[in-house]
Amino acid sequence: MKTATWANCCDGFDVDVDGKLTPFRPTGGLVDLIAPGTGPAEWEAFWAALRTGPFGLQAYRDGSQISLPDTAAWCLSERDVASIDVSVQTGTVTADCYFFGGDLELTLDPQEVVSEQAFESVLALMRFVAAAIRLPVLAVPEGGVSQHAFLRVLPDGRAICLESGGTEHA
Repeated sequence: MKTATWANCCDGFDVDVDGKLTPFRPTGGLVDLIAPGTGPAEWEAFWAALRTGPFGLQAYRDGSQISLPDTAAWCLSERDVASIDVSVQTGTVTADCYFFGGDLELTLDPQEVVSEQAFESVLALMRFVAAAIRLPVLAVPEGGVSQHAFLRVLPDGRAICLESGGTEHA
């Protein structure tokens, strides 16, 4: 297991350490931060922590800005009638949570993660979420599963770079 650094994780965001694009995610697309095995209790822990955490938050219902919801349960219950999106600003990177239900997931644009500083902002968010829900958080190509993770952050804050497509997961 390798401690995650910008140098050994940058290709997961489609750039190498010199800022050139890499073929890691041939379809392009987004990067998902996922927490496999989450349920209603973890969603509430995540949302309660996020509302009081150090990140900038903006909530939207069907594209119109709304006040921050009080509970994750409300956000999840709305998914049948409206689209709920919360944008989480961490440094220069914005991650979006769409409250689809099931496993907790945030989505980010890898084009925003082009420097060590931006990578550290993503790690800060992943560490915060992992500590709040007491489960690992994985970075995967959009729509991917834990077997496709290239980065794992544990609840104790350790960040591990995973081999692309390898078996060293979750």
